[in-house]
Amino acid sequence: MIKETAKQAYKARMKQIEKRMQTIRKQLDQHIEPGDSIHWGYVGDLGHIEELMHRAEAFLKNEDIDD
Repeated sequence: MIKETAKQAYKARMKQIEKRMQTIRKQLDQHIEPGDSIHWGYVGDLGHIEELMHRAEAFLKNEDIDD
């Protein structure tokens, strides 16, 4: 039985995170469908995404977030 080391697991997780970040970038670029005008629903979508990213950033910085 081969056991994964912490270093191997870390690299694999980092690769998955980088892949997700690339996907998020692509999805953001396609967020508004061609021909659509910007409305408050789209603004709300981005606000939600921003909040989730803020939480991830604060976690990495070991900072508390005021709820």
